[in-house]
Amino acid sequence: MTCQLQKDGMLEVVSFHEQHSHEFAPSLMKHMLRSKRKIAPAQKAIANDAEKSGISIKQTIDLLSMQVGGHENLGFLYYDYKNHVHRERRKALKKGDARAMMEYFHNMQLEDPSYFYSVQVDDDGLILNIFWVDARSIVDYGHFGDVLCFDTIYRTNQYDRPFASFIGVNYHKQTIIFGKQQKTILTDQSAAMAKAIANVFVESNHHLCVWHIYQNAAKKLSHVFHSSKQFTTDLGNCRYDYEDEDEWLVAWNNMLKKVLADRRRQELQAEFKMRQTTPVLQLDVEILRHAVKLYTPKMFKMFQDEYMKMRDCTIFKSFGWQDYVVGQIVETNQVSVAPDDNL
Repeated sequence: MTCQLQKDGMLEVVSFHEQHSHEFAPSLMKHMLRSKRKIAPAQKAIANDAEKSGISIKQTIDLLSMQVGGHENLGFLYYDYKNHVHRERRKALKKGDARAMMEYFHNMQLEDPSYFYSVQVDDDGLILNIFWVDARSIVDYGHFGDVLCFDTIYRTNQYDRPFASFIGVNYHKQTIIFGKQQKTILTDQSAAMAKAIANVFVESNHHLCVWHIYQNAAKKLSHVFHSSKQFTTDLGNCRYDYEDEDEWLVAWNNMLKKVLADRRRQELQAEFKMRQTTPVLQLDVEILRHAVKLYTPKMFKMFQDEYMKMRDCTIFKSFGWQDYVVGQIVETNQVSVAPDDNL
């Protein structure tokens, strides 16, 4: 639609085309269009009840999608629902959650002067971080504060903020919560956490949590985990079964030798397979006949793929320019070159 501004300030439509200038969204995607997305009042009511019950956003959406026969029938997308929930949470916070929290801290401090809390706000006065510790936690630290585990895995459902607990172990092997500077801190492998601990807990020793180490190993070495059950077993043994350093080092070195032997066996198998087969040339040209004699099958495949891509192009002179550009062609492998003595 084309409009023209008139002298009287009104707009006049001077042309209009009914045909769409773009392709229609496929049927499988039409529920993603903005005009089709809306959270129904009944769905909002379920969302509010889920919030009060502490059910997570993902669990609520999964429940709603089951009721209507799939996510494509919900009538909204994940982030539409998430934005709605966050808007409701901000409304609730404005109505007094922050005030109620501060009143609670104040009353606790009146009952027990040892109760401590601290609130960090941003430039706009909005709450960023909250820290608190009660008298019992301080006493527990005095008895059991040699080692601390800093755990941020748990996230509260109400405000979707990280909840970080300072956890120790008592003489019943029960977890307890406390706060203060300790001798040893166990955390995940985080550069930001390591820097913060070095600045704040200057007298503490920082170590990585063994659970996080194992999870990171499973992620980084997934190919080894999937190819060798023995490696998974040995790594698990090294994780839990050894308290003596010398015994752990022996077990660790034995595990590495087994992994190394496994990799060399795979390399030997690849070498054997290479000697038993010959890669297929996509084109019978000298450069590929030469390359297949030099490269392993894996490396030759990479080389041949790049060579075929290089041939699947044409060189032409761009209008108005003195240089040459490369463009893809579809139905021919011929290379056409504009006459030029400098090419």
